Amino acid sequence: MKSETIRNCIPYTGTGLVILTALILAFIIIPGLFADKTPGLQSGAAVEMIIVTIILHLLICYAFREMIIVNKRGGRLKKIVFIITGIGLLMSGLFLSDGAFAMSGHANMQFVAISWFICVANDVIAGILVFIALFLQPKKVVTK
Repeated sequence: MKSETIRNCIPYTGTGLVILTALILAFIIIPGLFADKTPGLQSGAAVEMIIVTIILHLLICYAFREMIIVNKRGGRLKKIVFIITGIGLLMSGLFLSDGAFAMSGHANMQFVAISWFICVANDVIAGILVFIALFLQPKKVVTK
């Protein structure tokens, strides 16, 4: 495949992964937290942080939207957009992995834990795709 074709597919793939993560968090993990009856579990604080994570994922979707628009026009985005988006996705994956490992120890909550690990994988893959897209950007042309 040409680098142009790959460069055009990366933002769509990253957007899909980030939206899938937000949907899994909203429709599988939050109800799973309410269904968990482990003694001493503070599900209220966990749900609030998951909602904050969902909002951050929607902001990252906006960055992917900008990447798609710029790619269609054949332009370049500033490197800082790629760096902040990539680091944000990788950090979000780390934060989600903490919850995934915590949930994996609870009885009868394996489906929620596996879903949480899927969210971690989606964030890490999308973060890597952002850095690949950064290096596949067209070179800046200087006119005199």
